[in-house]
Amino acid sequence: MRSVRSLLLISLALLPLLAGAVYLGVSAQGPESTWSSGEEPHAAPAAQSTQLADARRAAIDAGSNASFLANGTAQLLSGVEKFESGGVTEGAAQLTDGAVQLREGMIQLQAATGQMGQGATELADGVGGAIDRVLALGVIQGQLNEAATTLEKELEKSTDPRAADLCGQLADFKAQLGNAGLGEETTTQLTRLRDGSRDLANQLAVPGYGFHDGIYSATDGAKRLASGMEEMNGKVGGALDGMGNLSDGARQLNDMAQENRTQVQAIQRALPVVQANAEGEATTARELLPTYALLIAALALIGGTGVGLLRRWLDRAVAYVGVVAAGGMLLWLLSSGFDAAVLLGGIGIIALLAAASAGITVGLRTLGGSRGGIVMVAVYFLVQIGVVGWVWHSAMTADLPAAWNIGAGLLPLHYATGALSTLGNGGSAVFLWTAVAVLGAVTVLSAPLWRNTRVSQAD
Repeated sequence: MRSVRSLLLISLALLPLLAGAVYLGVSAQGPESTWSSGEEPHAAPAAQSTQLADARRAAIDAGSNASFLANGTAQLLSGVEKFESGGVTEGAAQLTDGAVQLREGMIQLQAATGQMGQGATELADGVGGAIDRVLALGVIQGQLNEAATTLEKELEKSTDPRAADLCGQLADFKAQLGNAGLGEETTTQLTRLRDGSRDLANQLAVPGYGFHDGIYSATDGAKRLASGMEEMNGKVGGALDGMGNLSDGARQLNDMAQENRTQVQAIQRALPVVQANAEGEATTARELLPTYALLIAALALIGGTGVGLLRRWLDRAVAYVGVVAAGGMLLWLLSSGFDAAVLLGGIGIIALLAAASAGITVGLRTLGGSRGGIVMVAVYFLVQIGVVGWVWHSAMTADLPAAWNIGAGLLPLHYATGALSTLGNGGSAVFLWTAVAVLGAVTVLSAPLWRNTRVSQAD
């Protein structure tokens, strides 16, 4: 009778995990939603650096180009398949039209690149001239400072009664001159601005640079392609003999384009997101790597499991406080930018996971007895570490099937890890509050298990 009661109580305590898993699956709230809420895929945060912004911008541009290429090869393959299926003339006409449109588009792009290059060159000339004049102020400042110092020394030797007053004025002048000067950081930024604008102008306007030559080469290739397609359109009959090879090549090209798009998206996901302020500049914000969140949650899980294995209530209370304190200290050490409110929220998550783990441990031990219960606790603990650890490690660089997210949602460690990651990286509030609700419900519903244990001990 007691085992039936224990089974019912622990089933009731685990019921919120099932509800939470279903809700997370329906709302598509996976691990990646704890560090991002936008549509662009990106990896878990790993660093805060303005250099990552340029890399991610380049990856987004590459992703757009890869999508255009993939769409173009898909259209090419579709045309070849229609050509093979019997619509020879129609397919050839579509291929020719596509090649002509590509040629016209590349010609327009080439012309626009030339105009942009001219404008960028003028801009670089203006920026360079202006910055050179600004930097020249530093030289003039040094010369004025030298002259003032020399004059000050001469006045100190002078017996003119006005010399002391003039020395004071020179001292004020030198102080104002020093305050008005350009700092080393400002000079470095101005130099980078000048060099960057010149490099941009060269890429757009000067032959021999990659972007300029690439556009011209692509335009020339598009012209040749269009010319060849127009010639082929007039010789459709002869082209039928080589259609098999063309079909295979088109399929291979399409596969390569699709793979290229997939790889570019993987690069986008592998690049950490850089948080930015309202003006688009990288800023130092609160951060907690998901791997650290998993580590802290695993510590709370281990501690909570240990609390559940203790017999005396005083030992349990002391151990529970120690687990929460250790988890809070680890959270404070591994996070960055956490204010007091966020830190307290994270400690609350740790406390909920430790309490829920302790309650489940008590229930499993009561259900399985002294030996069998410990085996059940060990298995449940290892399953959580293995499944949740693998899911979060994989989700940092790739999309996971929904079944894995739902499976992880059946384990308390998943909710605590997600809640801590959300607090640290500004992720989905839906995941955060779902985690709080589920862990809180498990903690409350596992309370009768403690009472059941006390009754068992009394018996």
